[in-house]
Amino acid sequence: MTSQPRKIPHQLRSQSTVNALLEATAHILVHQGYVGVTTNRVAEKAGVSIGSLYQYFPNKQALLVALRRRHAETMQTTLLAMAPRSNNLRIQIDELIAAIMKAHEEDSALHQALENEVPEHILVEDDHANKTVQTLLISLLEPHRKVLLPSDIALACRILLPTVDTLIHQALRLSLTERYVMQQEISHLVKRYLLADT
Repeated sequence: MTSQPRKIPHQLRSQSTVNALLEATAHILVHQGYVGVTTNRVAEKAGVSIGSLYQYFPNKQALLVALRRRHAETMQTTLLAMAPRSNNLRIQIDELIAAIMKAHEEDSALHQALENEVPEHILVEDDHANKTVQTLLISLLEPHRKVLLPSDIALACRILLPTVDTLIHQALRLSLTERYVMQQEISHLVKRYLLADT
């Protein structure tokens, strides 16, 4: 069973149809969970025929993969727009954690639903956002290799990113004040792991 879209919309009308289908999928996923998402419900919510849905998406899985990809692209845009500007590594880490937090806050209800409701095997193939963060973190750390505790930067990133991601997901459940404190603590944790004199 394929989880890839059938065709890519190029015309404005086609793009509008696909957007409506993905918005409907997002709404149903957030409010009714994974089991609530069916192609019939999505088509009805989007106001399009089931035949129109099947022109673009062969099944529920393809809808969810496309929705995850669109959400990841939104997160990437936010993250890259807030990429660290400082030359000081400690400040860069603070800025990067703030950017990751901000990216996760983009439609946090949808983000949580995608993370918690959708079976991992459906979305495992689509990991654009994590790859973007990993590439950005490696590029920040490379010039500072001599002052880093870990000798393998790529391995350090593979250890750090799931840890940071999990903590940020927990932070999103907190109040804004508590979230900010959590953000500072996550940044401190990352610096303690990477730097000897922090």
